Amino acid sequence: MEEITTIVFAGCGALGSLIASHLNVPDTIEYVLIDDDVVEQQNIGTSIYEMIQVGIPKVQALGTLLYRRNRRKCYVDRKTLDRPLTY
Repeated sequence: MEEITTIVFAGCGALGSLIASHLNVPDTIEYVLIDDDVVEQQNIGTSIYEMIQVGIPKVQALGTLLYRRNRRKCYVDRKTLDRPLTY
């Protein structure tokens, strides 16, 4: 049995969504998406989100886009935080 490697994206905004969408990783990688924000209209021009996704949590929107592009369910473990991220 192959070992699963996990990549955590703490933030699914412009940078996080673009990096996640451009990584070409093997089936033994799973993504954990962490963000407590929703897609807003202002996100459309700076990220991979689509207009139809406005109002949807970013982790759900990004997980859906990654699945549509790669057809691999192993990409997404949808998570949100119950408190804001601190930097």
